[in-house]
Amino acid sequence: DLKTLVNTTYTLTATDANLNEAVCSFDVILADTIAPTITCPGDQTESLDANCEFVLPDYTGLATVMDVCDPNPTITQIPVAGTIISNTTTITLVVTDASSNSNSCTFDAIPEDTTPPTITCPGDQNETFDANCEFILPDYTVLATVNDTCDANPLLTQSPAPGTVITTTTIVTITATDVSLNTNDCTFSVIPEDTTAPTISCPGDQNESLDMNCEFIIPDYTGLVIVTDGCDPNPLLTQSPIAGTIISATTTITIFVEDATGNNNSCVFDVFLEDTTAPTITCPGDQNEDWPW
Repeated sequence: DLKTLVNTTYTLTATDANLNEAVCSFDVILADTIAPTITCPGDQTESLDANCEFVLPDYTGLATVMDVCDPNPTITQIPVAGTIISNTTTITLVVTDASSNSNSCTFDAIPEDTTPPTITCPGDQNETFDANCEFILPDYTVLATVNDTCDANPLLTQSPAPGTVITTTTIVTITATDVSLNTNDCTFSVIPEDTTAPTISCPGDQNESLDMNCEFIIPDYTGLVIVTDGCDPNPLLTQSPIAGTIISATTTITIFVEDATGNNNSCVFDVFLEDTTAPTITCPGDQNEDWPW
């Protein structure tokens, strides 16, 4: 057993033919000069916290260590457990046996950003249709609130993209992407509204003829107006005074137009009445008269 030989004194005796003896002694002092073996774990991929930091744990338990003389060599870590890192850091594990023989190995701690940005969209947006009953989406990304602890300027994208033409309520999604490609998104509605009144053009003033009772019955003039509306192909037309009204003097006619959204407009013209009926006359019968002489 090697341990029984440590610090052991050996005595050597020399004896000649006449049995004369000489004695000497010496110590055999064994020293452990063989360093322990150590194997580190592979590189460790870790997740950064909400502050974009990572607190190093104690990695010594992941090392494989062997020493023939010391069953429990000491393992130390550099940087020590508890150190805060934010970038790839080389970890050194040092093993030291009872005889102060040491060895080391290294691996990398690789912190990664796995936390997506936070993003808050604006509320629903009420917008106005143009004359073609269309709305062109603007860039709404400037209205979003974004925060990311590792990336001061995450990329913001919008779907549908700015410049898209919409004709009805549309859900818009804004996506935030940080430099580590973590993403998050939020949504809101774009609600386009028709706030443009129809255009209406009345006919010119109307010259009409009184009837035999010196009256005129107003007809339906709505068919004479020209109406356009970008969102409603058939806006409602009404007339005042209504068709069928009896008039006997010059009267102003108002034509009202209202689209499906309640936007309205109007125009006016006059109805001028003319008496174009000749009077009736009945003559007496032939008259027999005497000559005056």
